[in-house]
Amino acid sequence: MTKTKNETPVTQTPIVTQTPVVRFEDVPPTYTPCFCSECPRSGECARYAVGQVVPPGPRIGSAVYPGSYRDTDSCPYFRQLRVIREAWGLTPLFADVKERDSHALRMAVQNYLGSHTAAFRYNHGERKLTPEQQADIFRIFARFGYDTTNLRFENYRDFVDYNE
Repeated sequence: MTKTKNETPVTQTPIVTQTPVVRFEDVPPTYTPCFCSECPRSGECARYAVGQVVPPGPRIGSAVYPGSYRDTDSCPYFRQLRVIREAWGLTPLFADVKERDSHALRMAVQNYLGSHTAAFRYNHGERKLTPEQQADIFRIFARFGYDTTNLRFENYRDFVDYNE
């Protein structure tokens, strides 16, 4: 990565357009599943896909029940089923950063992520960066004058987006 005076284009990790594989163990515990099989948008709804993989057994919790969607033309609980490319591992981003920029750039990324602890979690994979967050971090590097064309995180994985 070289430092330039010109504005550099920021590359954003794309949203992946493959068929999503929903696994119940990957679903956040507070995510509300849907069981509205007659909903016209059930085939493209993340909540409905989660409802289809809830394991058998006694379960109690929040759910979108059949009939919820009938009151309006568009369901207020609908979440588009999409796969995103999550990233973690910040270390490679700083491999070619000049010493004079290192501290300020690390602090800028850390502040964007919320704290030193949050940055640690994103670096070690306890938390994953969304494509939007990845693009924001690339913009921070571009603001410091670095070319982001070949900037990469340490790890990537394709994952169903459960963000509310």
